[in-house]
Amino acid sequence: MPKFFDQWNTRLGLESIKMRHMLEEYSSADKDDQKRLASQKAEIQAYIGKSQSHEKARGMKDVYITDHTRKQERFNTLNAGEDQDFFKYAQSVAEFNATSTTPETSTQLEYSSKYKRGSLAQRMFDPLASAKRLSNGTLFVEVNEAELGDISEDRLRK
Repeated sequence: MPKFFDQWNTRLGLESIKMRHMLEEYSSADKDDQKRLASQKAEIQAYIGKSQSHEKARGMKDVYITDHTRKQERFNTLNAGEDQDFFKYAQSVAEFNATSTTPETSTQLEYSSKYKRGSLAQRMFDPLASAKRLSNGTLFVEVNEAELGDISEDRLRK
């Protein structure tokens, strides 16, 4: 919150300078006095420079630097026996994951559906009934005209 208040006070200070400059301009007989305009510009630039140096002086005290090293995992076990059991379990899971393979899928594998293809029930409850699984694992759905229904231009324009 102190950072916000500092920035807010900086903003208020700049606004007060701008209001004072506006009053000087309205009270001045010569609206295009280059000397006055240059001094006002210099004042604003000096204020902004002072504000920026204040921000730098405040520094990066709220920035924290980490070494990005992974912390050691901790487990919630009650004794050495549980530690050993958990270690064996973790090893068996890692071994299983290393040896198990996903079964090869056929490119012609189709899903069976209890609804007639193209019917409203099939489109609502089982839209991937006609999908084929490709070798990379994606589902490929081919849509025929019967499933699209009436797509005449007159109907689409309504």
